[in-house]
Amino acid sequence: MGLGLPALLRGSILRLKTDIVVEMNKAVALQYSKDLPAPFIAASGKGLLAERMLKIAKEEGIPIEKREELTEVLFTLEVGTFIPEELYEVIAQLYVTIADVQEEL
Repeated sequence: MGLGLPALLRGSILRLKTDIVVEMNKAVALQYSKDLPAPFIAASGKGLLAERMLKIAKEEGIPIEKREELTEVLFTLEVGTFIPEELYEVIAQLYVTIADVQEEL
């Protein structure tokens, strides 16, 4: 891993209201705002990069959801890609879950 990558990831995660979806050794960061047509893949990684993404997310208080099947599907999408329409309902449910958890805190 290059020296600049963690700083780049941290900068991206801090700039974006990002949510991390995780599977055993993979992580996918989603971003969504009301002025976008759909959430998109902000970052993805496996192995050490996934561990780094999770560490940064925990440090910054970014929600992390462990959803193995969803992570596998999202991991096949390229960074910067909007999620496909067939995933809208699943991703909406993910955001509702995250919002409910955040309200409880």
